[in-house]
Amino acid sequence: MRKALWVSLGVLGLVIACFLLSPRDRSPVYQGKSLHNWLIDLDDGRASRDLSSIDATRTDKQAKALEAIEAMGEEAIPLLLQMIQEERPPLLELTEDAGNAIVEWASGGRSTLEKTTDADVTRWKAALALEHLAPKHAEVRTELVRLFTVTNRFAIREIAFALGNAHPEGIAALTNSITTGLTKRGSLWMEMCAVWSLSLRPAAAKEALPLLMEIAGKTNSPALAFYAIDALGNIGSEAAIAIPILEQQTNNLFLKQEAERALKKIKAAE
Repeated sequence: MRKALWVSLGVLGLVIACFLLSPRDRSPVYQGKSLHNWLIDLDDGRASRDLSSIDATRTDKQAKALEAIEAMGEEAIPLLLQMIQEERPPLLELTEDAGNAIVEWASGGRSTLEKTTDADVTRWKAALALEHLAPKHAEVRTELVRLFTVTNRFAIREIAFALGNAHPEGIAALTNSITTGLTKRGSLWMEMCAVWSLSLRPAAAKEALPLLMEIAGKTNSPALAFYAIDALGNIGSEAAIAIPILEQQTNNLFLKQEAERALKKIKAAE
């Protein structure tokens, strides 16, 4: 009887400890809703790994969530910076890597076995919030720049997205990663995420115009050139200097459609 009582008390203590240590209890609250609940409102449902499926539009519900997150400010930042580093389950990563290797060996092509996980969604929600906070909070910009160079590959996309609105430190970090990739062998995934982030923001892309033109003219990395071409098109008339490069890439089977789209945007804006 006494043993059962001690076991029951031990279980109860463990439950209380888990409750007290839960991240949700540390989550700041605004207008009766926790940060986690505001992030649910902010989530646009597009945390997939397909970069082309993401845009920067916001619904009224998301706009209200961003206002709430901004109001929480300093209280929300530490948790958001923790969330954007959320790692995928190691076993899932291992099985995906093995599956991808088998498919690539058998087909000679890239595999699409990777699935969106809860960790991916968590990072994406944090990225949406940190992108909004970065312009007004130097500590956010500083930490995002640091994380961009040290974080595991699954968090690079989300960090790059947030850095795109972290002027001037974030833009410098993105362009530096691209420049490094051009001068020596670097992380193609990091470079691609950096170019993609710039492509979402024409003002930022404009600052990197010469660099984007150089990438757009290269054919050794079509995926990287694809996002550079997209960025040039989004810049508009000020990217008219890139028209010869884009016209040349209309002869590239992989880049033809994107180059034609970019040319149309630039010429329409002139």
